[in-house]
Amino acid sequence: MHRLGKIILTGFLTVILGNLATAAQLSVEREQEIVQKALSIFRDDPTLAAGALVQPQKCGSSAILEAKHFWDDLSAESQALLKPLLSSRPVRQKTYDTPDGNFRIHYDTSGADSVDLRYGWGEGGVPEYVLMGAGILHEVWQKEIVDLGYDAPPSDGFYPAGDGNRYDVYFDALASGYLCLAWNYSVFTDQSTGRIRATSFFILDNDYQGYYGYDPEEWDEIMAVTAAHEFFHAIQYGLDFSEFFIPDDPNNAHVFWHEMSSVWMEDIVFDDVNDYYGYLRYFFDHPNWALTTDGTGQQDFYKYAAAVWPRYLTERYGNQIMHDIWTECGQVNYFNVLTAWVDQIEARGSTLNEELSRFRLWCYYTGDNYRSFSFSEGMNYPGIDAEMFLAVHSSYPLEDSISILIAPEYLGVSYLQFNTPPTDSAIQFKLKIDPGDYTLWSLGAAGLSGSNISDISPTLGINDPLTLDNWQNYDRVMVTVMPYAVNYAEQHNISGKKFSYAVSDTLQPNEGEKILLVRPNPFYPESQDRGLQIIVLRNVADEVLVSIYTAAGELVRGGRDEPEFYVGAGEGGDPEIFTWDGKNAAGKDVAAGVYLCMIRLGDNTSVQKVAVIR
Repeated sequence: MHRLGKIILTGFLTVILGNLATAAQLSVEREQEIVQKALSIFRDDPTLAAGALVQPQKCGSSAILEAKHFWDDLSAESQALLKPLLSSRPVRQKTYDTPDGNFRIHYDTSGADSVDLRYGWGEGGVPEYVLMGAGILHEVWQKEIVDLGYDAPPSDGFYPAGDGNRYDVYFDALASGYLCLAWNYSVFTDQSTGRIRATSFFILDNDYQGYYGYDPEEWDEIMAVTAAHEFFHAIQYGLDFSEFFIPDDPNNAHVFWHEMSSVWMEDIVFDDVNDYYGYLRYFFDHPNWALTTDGTGQQDFYKYAAAVWPRYLTERYGNQIMHDIWTECGQVNYFNVLTAWVDQIEARGSTLNEELSRFRLWCYYTGDNYRSFSFSEGMNYPGIDAEMFLAVHSSYPLEDSISILIAPEYLGVSYLQFNTPPTDSAIQFKLKIDPGDYTLWSLGAAGLSGSNISDISPTLGINDPLTLDNWQNYDRVMVTVMPYAVNYAEQHNISGKKFSYAVSDTLQPNEGEKILLVRPNPFYPESQDRGLQIIVLRNVADEVLVSIYTAAGELVRGGRDEPEFYVGAGEGGDPEIFTWDGKNAAGKDVAAGVYLCMIRLGDNTSVQKVAVIR
């Protein structure tokens, strides 16, 4: 099931302050933003009416990480305000150790933080709400640690309230707008590897009631996806706590990969919940935004919606690629996820450029535009608004450069669609791009026909035109244009750049009598309203006869007895279009398979194979 309007929100905290301090001088406005975001995690909005339904809007993860990231740069006043909130664990009345030995749950049965007792009491006098949480946590551990092979988070057994290797989970009456919070307890350098790691614990809501967009009767589903999300953060911080931090970029905390991959993990562990559908619009409404976007407002939600990128990677290469990316992240201190993307994709025989081009094409073919080559759940995705972001062309050549008004950001995209040219035109698509004042662009072209897609033709160069052969076999060519740079420092040279393009030399006159195209091939009868089209240019007064045979030579359709497949001798000069609907002479659908399309032009005969797919 899926429900719109849901946001999984998280927050992390280190008790050891200033571990990853910067040398930056924060502006007054930036410092106020950091402090207010952190305070919002601990304090309900006083303007809200009691019991009001609240739609989650604030990212606890980025708020806490930024507070810790910039700790040494905050004023003494700001530090004094935040330190009491950032330096202690919750204290609860009771604990429950899960039977699997992996978790210790801390909870209250009275007071403001009491767990929901409406569901009664279970074995040993433990609230059913807590027992349900224990079952969910067991399932999360089984999937993330046992099945997917991630290392368990580091033990915090040194902490008095901890319990050896058991991972601590707390139930708490969270501030309005939060569904869960994960806190880092201590940051340390692993002496055997030199890697910066962190222990952690996390907090789940004590009743999961009062959130806009959530069905209160499905509280167990909300708890399930938040637990899967938070526990994957705990795994990440055990692997590489410093992944979000770039020493030479002190103005940002880059948590986009943590969040998009944790939302991905929710869907891997609890595939039937599909909570991530609720915020996908923040990604699909902004294809031109950077894939690495962190920000405020709608941009704050983008990194959750961008879970479709790791979803794409695993649909292409399986779940192991995510494990390998995070393992590589953990081999180097500080931010290196872009390099890990490149390395792990190349290890599988492809390139980041090619996969991003294909990914962006998959994203376009979702929702109402869904095609079978796209995401397995793509029919449930919101799709991209073609009116805002898609340039469409049907007439060629495009001699004058056409400027894109909405320039894509780093690894964002502009979509261009080129419909198949007239039948007396060329057989090769060729696009030339003018990069303006930035020269590193990733271009991808794919021919599309019905629900079929050709191979992506990617390029990082712009000196040579991007080309795609056999244009006549497709209904259209889709082109993705992305500013591309794996070197993070180069990203800053991309923002705000424009580009223009032209299709200038693709048209070639057809001379003599010829078969221009048989399209689409392969042929999907159920999805092709126009049927299979056989287009013939008759420049002399010859008759044209079209026949469809099985691979064994049995006549299926055509011949002089069927007027729609025969044109007698005439003046010539205009293309003749013959259409086959995928049926035999009795009007019944033919079976899937390979068929032979025989076209006779006067004394000349051509046979072309056509694959029928059902």
